Amino acid sequence: MTLDDNTKFRLLEAEVADGRQIALPLRGKSMLPLLREGCDMVVLGPVAQPPKRGRIYLFRHEGKYRLHRLTKRVGEELVFRGDNAVAVERVSPTSVVAELLAVSRKRRTFGCYSLGWRCRSSASWLFAQAKLAARTLAQGSVRKRVAPWYIAAVVVLMWAPLNGLGVPLDNFVLGIRADHLVHASVYLPVAFFLAALCHFRAWPTLLLAVAMGICTECGQYLLPFRSFDINDMIANFLGVLLGWSITRVFDHRHPSFRAR
Repeated sequence: MTLDDNTKFRLLEAEVADGRQIALPLRGKSMLPLLREGCDMVVLGPVAQPPKRGRIYLFRHEGKYRLHRLTKRVGEELVFRGDNAVAVERVSPTSVVAELLAVSRKRRTFGCYSLGWRCRSSASWLFAQAKLAARTLAQGSVRKRVAPWYIAAVVVLMWAPLNGLGVPLDNFVLGIRADHLVHASVYLPVAFFLAALCHFRAWPTLLLAVAMGICTECGQYLLPFRSFDINDMIANFLGVLLGWSITRVFDHRHPSFRAR
């Protein structure tokens, strides 16, 4: 959340320094899904020293006031990031103005020291971390580096002597054999990673992914501890086709992720 009304927040800073608590409406979307603009009223108060990792603070950064989560401490600097933001802010401890004490939403007030709020806050942070990891993985340059490792993992999985593990794969899920679901799931991300190797050209990506599904299944015919199954090959193809379709839509809507 970015707060750029400096006059108002300088007054707020003085009030908090005197030990008072201040309530004000939330502005900004950088703390979604935990804090929501338009329906949340935040209560700010004096900072409990020292600032604790995982808690949310109001601080000054580059001439603006921000309300973000403290993620870590690096030397003498505090590192903050919004749950819905990518960039981080590094500030000195003296730039921390206030601590988030409570949030009012729809006539309900959540104390930030309560167990329920801590669970909600932790879930929001985990979601933010997963979102950031997915965003990083979606970058074309990262995909290009990960692609060979994923392809190697798929080949090992398809050609390794897994039949001797005794894992039951002949049961059915929603009328579909479990091993066919496994095959489709394994090949679902293949086109996503191969797209970077094919410079995001659609048809070469699809052809290469399909060829990979065919070759890995045909290779099982030559292995004494694996068996060839045409239905597994069809499952591979369906997983590839679905993953390729999703990848095309994603790369079309987010062209910035295709940077090489």
